Amino acid sequence: MVDKEKKRFHEMAEKDKQRYETEMQNYVPPKGTVVGRGKKRKQIKDPNAPKRSLSAFFWFCNDERNKVKALNPEFGVGDIAKELGRKWSDVDPEVKQKYESMAERDKARYEREMTEYKTSGKIAMSAPSMQASIQAQAQAVQKAALLAAAAQQQQHQLDEQHDDDDGDGDDDENQ
Repeated sequence: MVDKEKKRFHEMAEKDKQRYETEMQNYVPPKGTVVGRGKKRKQIKDPNAPKRSLSAFFWFCNDERNKVKALNPEFGVGDIAKELGRKWSDVDPEVKQKYESMAERDKARYEREMTEYKTSGKIAMSAPSMQASIQAQAQAVQKAALLAAAAQQQQHQLDEQHDDDDGDGDDDENQ
């Protein structure tokens, strides 16, 4: 295809792009539709929900990670995890039993807090999660206010157009 023909199609594409952008400025999706590219959104975790319980291996890692880091300062995160896994497989059964009992207690704590959470609806918020919740609510209020202002401005413009076009052919401002 010669450059002259290509230029014509590029101009058509540019005009269509501008048309699309102007149409999308005032587009409001119907209620119930997902805004985005069609991907399913990850369900937002409730900040009030209790934290999950740790496994015996994670309790072991919490105790041993600093020791492995101190002995091997050149190790990265992955190398430290590999070393912890190797140590866990070589640890004595008595030591493993200690961490497994810690995991069982933590699992019981999680189940207890989860039943309390489900029955009461909420567990008392910690300060950071409360602050995040307040910020999210403030952002939602701001967004709603902006949408309401935009809708009001659009309605005002439509009312002005309707007042100017009353069908008598006169300009209403000059009467």
